[in-house]
Amino acid sequence: YPQLDKQRLFMDEVVPVASPSLLQRYPLARALEQAPLIHLDWGNEGRFLPDWRSWLQARGAPTPATQPSLSFNLTSLAIDAAVAGAGLLLGQKRLIAAELARGDLVAIDALSLPLSKAYYLAWPQRSRSQPGSEAVIAWLAGLAGETAVYGVTSNSI
Repeated sequence: YPQLDKQRLFMDEVVPVASPSLLQRYPLARALEQAPLIHLDWGNEGRFLPDWRSWLQARGAPTPATQPSLSFNLTSLAIDAAVAGAGLLLGQKRLIAAELARGDLVAIDALSLPLSKAYYLAWPQRSRSQPGSEAVIAWLAGLAGETAVYGVTSNSI
């Protein structure tokens, strides 16, 4: 958006997670090989989000050819499915912070992969002349720097 003013907010990363109920059905050592994988289909924007294939390659694990899977085009539905125990999710840390903090989801491996694009706040230059615009920009930047989407501090992730 070359015609807009912008400020980088944060860079996110994905980590494999599962619900405790799923881990009762699939032992952790075999969950990556047997449990359904939850995929996010973001269309063209999906190229910026690491997928299961890239995560498994980074881990040095084979990509299962016949593993069951689910696909969602809304991140919130994919998170809900993972919490319900439907499968393993490669979730964005900022978007699953509350579920991790509550124990609804647990990280099943320490390997995380960064998104290939950061999150930015963008606004038309004319917005700066509006009363309160600087305060709103500073407030949003502060929220992004201090907290995750659901109010869990980024330092706790």
